[in-house]
Amino acid sequence: MRPESAKTLLHVVCLAFVICISAGAQCPVQAVLIKGRVENATVDSKVRVQLLYPKGKRGESGEVTVEDGAFQIPIEFVTEKSSQFTNLPRRCSRRPKTVVITLMQGDQESRVRAILALYV
Repeated sequence: MRPESAKTLLHVVCLAFVICISAGAQCPVQAVLIKGRVENATVDSKVRVQLLYPKGKRGESGEVTVEDGAFQIPIEFVTEKSSQFTNLPRRCSRRPKTVVITLMQGDQESRVRAILALYV
């Protein structure tokens, strides 16, 4: 093998190694599945779900139409906790604590808060 080829091959292998390490260092994306029933739902009833984190910080949300009095909506969230210091290792323990469910029927809204029990 010529020295130039060996040097190029070494650079490619090192680059691939760095890419693999950085790709594996990311925090996973998880999902919470919210299921429910609505008594006396109208045809245009919708449900909005908002995840809340500690200290009342709002997170991800989603909206779904109520079908036959029932709804089901998965909401994905990133588990990475932000840090002011970029040189610290990633912390992947961010979890929502509360969910706010809003029923929208025409121009009326009804809200319910529930505490999440997440199983990982």
